[in-house]
Amino acid sequence: MVTSEGMMLHRAQDGHFWLRADVNGVPVRFMIDTGASNVVLSPEDARRVGINTGLLDFSGIASTANGNVKFARATVSQVNVGDAVFYDVPVTVNGADMQGSLLGMSVLRHFGSIEFRGDTLILRQ
Repeated sequence: MVTSEGMMLHRAQDGHFWLRADVNGVPVRFMIDTGASNVVLSPEDARRVGINTGLLDFSGIASTANGNVKFARATVSQVNVGDAVFYDVPVTVNGADMQGSLLGMSVLRHFGSIEFRGDTLILRQ
């Protein structure tokens, strides 16, 4: 929900903050992850937004909370988060299936502030 205070997200029952952002015009469900350096797309979301995952080089290795995982780098033309628009956004495509995609610091750092108030997260431009 976008208010005069900013974009307000309420903690889901799984304990995470989720939002819908448009990537290349396609809606994608993202978990807010301040511990992720980049936007991380699941293989399924990457394909849905127009990335040909068959042409990617999955030679990168990332250390995650679930262990090491292979990844590939790509770029998406546009990411819309509420009223904020980001162009030519570098993304990481995960080499393994994921429950959703991650909105990491490569986008979150462009917001003026990220505030946690109990079960509410507020993103301000």
